[in-house]
Amino acid sequence: VNKIESPVVVPKTALEYVEDNISIFIRTNEGFKPVNVQLGKTNDKYVEIISGLVVGQEYVSAGGFTLKAELAKDSLGDGHDH
Repeated sequence: VNKIESPVVVPKTALEYVEDNISIFIRTNEGFKPVNVQLGKTNDKYVEIISGLVVGQEYVSAGGFTLKAELAKDSLGDGHDH
């Protein structure tokens, strides 16, 4: 049994690649935004976050790809002329 003892550990499902950086979506007053994180130790399900996320901060643990898609759409503008 592997056990990681670290102040900030998240499920691997929380990790997303945003602009070639490993990120986690965090909750802000305006909604959600990606923050770059630095990874530490890992096992098959969890990963240690060395920097970028603080203890107690709310983050998206799964389904961040939906937010990533919204972020990509917003950066391209609404763009559809229907």
